[in-house]
Amino acid sequence: MPLTFDEFPVPTLDEWRKVAEASLKGKPFDTLITETIEGIDLRPLYDASHIELLTQRLAMPAPTANPVPWRIAQTLSPELDPEAFHQHLQTALENGQTAVSLDYSPSVPWLNQLSRLEAALADVNWSQFPLYIRTGLNGLPLLAMIHASRKVNPQSGYIGDDPYAQQTRYHDPLPLRQALDFIAQATTASSTTDMGTLLVRGDVYQDSGAHAVQELAFVLASIVQQIRDMQARDVPAQTAFRKMHLLIAIGPQFFTEIAKLRALRWLWPQIVTAFGLDVADYPPHIHARSAQWNKTRLDAHTNLLRTTTEGIAAAVAGVESLELFAFDALCANNGTFSERLARNQQIIMQQEAHLAQVADSAAGSYYVECLTDQLAQHAWTLFQQVEAKGGFAEAVKTGWVQSHINETRQLREKRIMKRQDVLIGVNLYANLDESVPSPQVKTSDVGITESNLKVAN
Repeated sequence: MPLTFDEFPVPTLDEWRKVAEASLKGKPFDTLITETIEGIDLRPLYDASHIELLTQRLAMPAPTANPVPWRIAQTLSPELDPEAFHQHLQTALENGQTAVSLDYSPSVPWLNQLSRLEAALADVNWSQFPLYIRTGLNGLPLLAMIHASRKVNPQSGYIGDDPYAQQTRYHDPLPLRQALDFIAQATTASSTTDMGTLLVRGDVYQDSGAHAVQELAFVLASIVQQIRDMQARDVPAQTAFRKMHLLIAIGPQFFTEIAKLRALRWLWPQIVTAFGLDVADYPPHIHARSAQWNKTRLDAHTNLLRTTTEGIAAAVAGVESLELFAFDALCANNGTFSERLARNQQIIMQQEAHLAQVADSAAGSYYVECLTDQLAQHAWTLFQQVEAKGGFAEAVKTGWVQSHINETRQLREKRIMKRQDVLIGVNLYANLDESVPSPQVKTSDVGITESNLKVAN
């Protein structure tokens, strides 16, 4: 006899609500509704009626036609001599890393000399491993070196950075116009390759305080602004979109982060088609990394729990590559052990949890579909406000973007101070006998203010 559930009645939402109200003992039903920091109301229960009219469900592009494992792209520190870095890189690739990722630093000599660069990046099968380098504003010399090299010839990835994010977070002194000129030159010089040269960094905005809607909206605005900047420098929109990559931070709110990445995948086609292009020819290249703002030097091992949640959210949402910060990345004297743990977290997600074997596994969830739609709608409204200000460059120049991010950052700090938002080991269950480890990065590296963000005319 086949097993069926026909004997069990399916309660309606109204029936469920009546039972819920009875259990509240006089409290209003609205006490079960939670408002997020983005201003979105989360209901205690969702059903099919909530998603029947959601437009994005009709056109949500999956990450790929078939499930594809994301690239494990742990950033390796270049603060070593080329031979030592080469050994470090080979060890990482032999133990599960599937991309070469690093941050350019002008203080590292081998990043400025072709022969030493080739020594550091030797013995890599570039047809198998993409190369991701965040260069700062002037990435043209490094790109030119790699373009001239016969030994370092990556087939995919990106070499570049986000000029607007660099101006905000790192206070780079290079004038914006000059930086955009460099990016246009790099894009033109590499137009026949698949290497990306335009990078839009949402991670900078989240780590500076932005919530999910703001991160989405400012990423969209930066995409449009950078495409216009390239067009003004005789780089066609087709080339600019093909060479563009998106770097997004993954924060602590599991379902919000899944929905945020899904919303980004839905909103990207709106931007591409606005420039008169076929979205099928320009899929988004989405890279994710752990947010930094919610990591702590106190009880640092709790960061393993945070990065695991963030990594699973990114994997479920479908990203092209992923970096999880080592649990002690903010502490001095961090080492290879924590790097190995961070890499192994992703290997477990892929090979034991099988998260790479289903494309867009959150699709169909009433809650996630509704949250995706709400984030997309709110982000699009904020994006339109940026456009009404004259575009992203103008909104940044006048301090409008900074003030929005600062307001959210202050709200986050207030909520943490009042324990409305919990950081285990910091404002709850703190180890009073633990001494605070020395920092690896300066606290001034995180945060955005109107005074430190300057855009050259």
